[in-house]
Amino acid sequence: MDLNEFYGAFRDIASLSRYHKYDDAADLNVKAIGLIEDALKKYDNIVGFVSKSKTSIPEPKDCGSEDKVYLMIFHAIDGMHNVVTNVTTGSIYMLVEYDVNKDCILNVAEAGYCIYGASTVLVTAKEKSVVLHVLGEDGAFHKERSLDCIGDEKLYSLNEAYSLSYDTDIQKIVKYYKTKNYNNRWVGSMVSDCHQILLRGGMFMYPHNLQAPTGKISLIYKALPFCYIFEQLGGSGLNNNYKKITDRLPHLKLRDCDLHGSVPLFLCSATEYSHLKDIMSYLNLDHEL
Repeated sequence: MDLNEFYGAFRDIASLSRYHKYDDAADLNVKAIGLIEDALKKYDNIVGFVSKSKTSIPEPKDCGSEDKVYLMIFHAIDGMHNVVTNVTTGSIYMLVEYDVNKDCILNVAEAGYCIYGASTVLVTAKEKSVVLHVLGEDGAFHKERSLDCIGDEKLYSLNEAYSLSYDTDIQKIVKYYKTKNYNNRWVGSMVSDCHQILLRGGMFMYPHNLQAPTGKISLIYKALPFCYIFEQLGGSGLNNNYKKITDRLPHLKLRDCDLHGSVPLFLCSATEYSHLKDIMSYLNLDHEL
């Protein structure tokens, strides 16, 4: 499906972010949601959407006889708390083929994110294809390059403010990373942190902790899109039991499940996943990977 009209919403959000002062990030979020909703109205076969602030999931009686229908899952502004301090933010999306009658996701058609920084970068992922685009002066996104693999630098991205609240195994893994000269890079907006790991390599970690025992990353509109993106480059998206999060996709009943439920999340390359297995074996941590 050609999503160029949808990508136009990201162009307009970038303009709002860059040229308008926002003391209240919520105002930017409301306008961003409106831009995305308006873009989705241009697609007859995108019959609904799921987001943090608003949701529209059709009932069987609401849909016609289209061969394929889709839902757009999105997070309009990731890192809203960074808006007022002019730190990088972004948008996340995932387009899924949807069975309205059975209320289930059939497959992922595309996932991606747009990052609003010094330049506006759009990363799109389809099966075994991940492409990086940059917004040009003409107001269109232009392909810069295809991404063939995740980077191989020794990085980890983790909010160490919660270091004493993490499980013992996480504390041991982080300590091990430090002894092996891994550098911690943490911005505080998921798009920024995951983009850095995708391009440069390493491990994105948002484990559960005492304050958030089920994790803090939204399963539907944040974790699943990024897990899909990483998997198209041979990487992994894992929960706190180090199991693939995308395995949950076929079992989700969107009209019945908690659309705002959260999960712990680990994102990494295949190489870093192999390193993680070695680390856990070396540290005698009780998990099967």
